[in-house]
Amino acid sequence: AIRHALAANDSATAVEIFAKHRLSAMNAERWHELEQWVRLFPEEVVENDPVLLLTRAYLPLSYGYSYDLEAILTNVVSQLTRMPSDSPMTQELPKYLISPAWALS
Repeated sequence: AIRHALAANDSATAVEIFAKHRLSAMNAERWHELEQWVRLFPEEVVENDPVLLLTRAYLPLSYGYSYDLEAILTNVVSQLTRMPSDSPMTQELPKYLISPAWALS
């Protein structure tokens, strides 16, 4: 479905589909599948969407790699502050940013 939306140049719908299925894939530890989904999106879309950006930042950690997340998290927070307060993303993502256990490794 993501591929079809992107083929139709409808990145907003593609992001909605990704966001809808992202947590279930993460909970099932389907990291490779998540990585494939993120790679479907053009770089510009990933860099300007906090859900995609945060997911991409999380993937290396899920494989056991550690790195400095400060720049990515700063970008995500910046994007969230520009979104409407009733946006689903502003409701969901902050709980991962307040005390992300995965960022402490």
